[in-house]
Amino acid sequence: MYFYLGKNTHALFAYTFGGIVDLFGDSWSYVFFVRGFGYALFNFGGRDMKKKIYIAVVVILMIGLLAFFVWDIAINNTPITKNLFRFLIIEFLLFSTLLRLSGTLGRQDIDFYEKQYKDEIGDAFKDNILRKKLICAIRLYNENNYRKAIKYLTELKRDCKNQDDYKSVYLFLALCYTDLGAVYPAIEEYRELIKLVPDYFRAYSNLGMLYEECGDFKNANLNFAKSIELKPDNHFAYNNAAHCYFKQHNFEMAIQLANNALEINNNFRQSLSLLAIIYYILKDNENCEKYFHMAVSAGENADELKELFEIYTIEFNESVADSTDNDE
Repeated sequence: MYFYLGKNTHALFAYTFGGIVDLFGDSWSYVFFVRGFGYALFNFGGRDMKKKIYIAVVVILMIGLLAFFVWDIAINNTPITKNLFRFLIIEFLLFSTLLRLSGTLGRQDIDFYEKQYKDEIGDAFKDNILRKKLICAIRLYNENNYRKAIKYLTELKRDCKNQDDYKSVYLFLALCYTDLGAVYPAIEEYRELIKLVPDYFRAYSNLGMLYEECGDFKNANLNFAKSIELKPDNHFAYNNAAHCYFKQHNFEMAIQLANNALEINNNFRQSLSLLAIIYYILKDNENCEKYFHMAVSAGENADELKELFEIYTIEFNESVADSTDNDE
């Protein structure tokens, strides 16, 4: 998803770019071409990296123009007054462009992340400065700058006053730790969040996945069940619970929960794929084929799903063999 810088910024950028060529050029024949090229070059925008590129280009142009102005005076003995007015005008335009880019992009970043994470942010932080700090932390999380995001979010903990404050801060703290691979700190953040907001269904579902990753299926099952209890229309929670029971080779419960998810969203690719895998392992060809085609229609990659058939079948057979050996 991209945001738009605004036509005025683009025009200012493009015409300044063309004006630099005109400053020391004797011919106007190519100036309009350069201006047109500049407008086309900058007439689209993105976030993050493109913002940095735009700003870097402006700074380079400002420095380059100053160097060229000094070089022309020193080497060509051009009178300082000859191009001084045009030099100052173009430097002013570049500086204005830099200010406009920085300010506009900052506001648009805020709007973007507020819309993108409106459910997670809610009405967190009535104070504009604190809310902006929260959104900045979310942006850092999206840029994989987890440690800096954690710093901001940890600082915001002391400013939390209501449930929306707690949910947004602790949720993104836990997500940062999760993506860093720090499972146990993430678990602690979710557990603390549940103490502060006991009815937050998303915290239970995410905590269940972390317990599942640790092999603690008992706590995983309990947290998935609590998430479903709090929000029974959340197909993600049913699917997460189904996957957990699948890993425990409790296929009956996994099938039931996956079907619960499909009752809410009948085109949910993950649950369709899971059912296809389970029926493949159980050698139920009819149901396997049925859910395989439904999963592919919902967007699953057919070749990758077939690979998963083999991987999970081998894993299941090895598990059964190990269990038989232990019984003996």
